[in-house]
Amino acid sequence: MDCFAVSLAQGIATAQSPRWKDALLMALLFGLFQAGMPFISFTIGGLFVEWLTKYSRWIAFVLLWLIGINMLWEGAKKDDCTSGKQRFSLPRLIALAVATSIDALSVGVLFVPTPDRIVYALVMIGLTSLLLAIAGYAIGTLWRRPLRIPPDWIGGIVLMGLGVKMLLN
Repeated sequence: MDCFAVSLAQGIATAQSPRWKDALLMALLFGLFQAGMPFISFTIGGLFVEWLTKYSRWIAFVLLWLIGINMLWEGAKKDDCTSGKQRFSLPRLIALAVATSIDALSVGVLFVPTPDRIVYALVMIGLTSLLLAIAGYAIGTLWRRPLRIPPDWIGGIVLMGLGVKMLLN
């Protein structure tokens, strides 16, 4: 659902004509990172899981707030409420993918006793995240049209709210 919320925000803050190639890249990165984080914790067998469990919320919070503040700043620099043009830079997409998936690091340890189930779980996690990201982006592009406030502001607020949610969980 974190992938859905971030993709929704990205869809709202996107250019007038959505670039589905960028949205697919975002969805692929989200799916890969959501599946990759449990794989990492599965392979290391829990060496750092305690530390990651303790600090993953703060890492996600800081990343989402930094990106959200940047979106608010970009939205404030624009003089037209409908001119939101989301920048799909690879570093930004990777930061969003990490921020939304870092809490999944602790999941892989659950499969250490049953390694035969890890591949199925990773495929399902990755595909579900990919599909939710595409759905979120599509819905966001539809919602953005009737808005009268800078789309970057909406995206930034959603990301910052998601950061607070992750911190409080």
